[in-house]
Amino acid sequence: MGTPRKHLEWRKIGEFFLLFLVLPTMVFHLLSLRWPVVLTIGYYFIVTIFVIQAALSYVQSAGALLRKPFRELPTARHQPIPKTTFIVCAYLPNEIEVIEATLLNILEKITRPADGIEVILSYNTPHMEGIEPRLKELAYQWPELILANAYGSRSKSENLNYALDIALRRDDRPPGCRPPAPARLSAAGVAMAR
Repeated sequence: MGTPRKHLEWRKIGEFFLLFLVLPTMVFHLLSLRWPVVLTIGYYFIVTIFVIQAALSYVQSAGALLRKPFRELPTARHQPIPKTTFIVCAYLPNEIEVIEATLLNILEKITRPADGIEVILSYNTPHMEGIEPRLKELAYQWPELILANAYGSRSKSENLNYALDIALRRDDRPPGCRPPAPARLSAAGVAMAR
């Protein structure tokens, strides 16, 4: 498996040198045979581009040095921390060894705000894993742990979207903060569509 990958890397390096070194050199050489002034114009053009790039880099670097230090806003002081949601996304065949330790680390060691925390484990798995009964035991032991099996998910980003959907649709949020419900088919709607 390492050999095809090395060939692909060397091929990419070869393509880079061909497109950005050999081909432009040949084009400039052929142009200089017909119109020698092209080399002089090309030289000054490239030098001008480098000088402009250097000036822009200097301006950007100077801007970073001249920034004012951060000052905390007066409204941000001494405000109670609202209920905090932790989202853990996993593909269980790959993260079986670390998922329980990760969840226990969050559940046992995080200092809880007054409103508490919730931990959403959003996972997908191609088949039933041996860790799932242990995760259900943890959910019974820690009521703030929500197990969300994202059935049909093909990636961790889909797992994250599934967990965000759960976190943002809680009923304890003010009505103005709740996003509209997504359009989904019910089980009866799916049965009728078939």
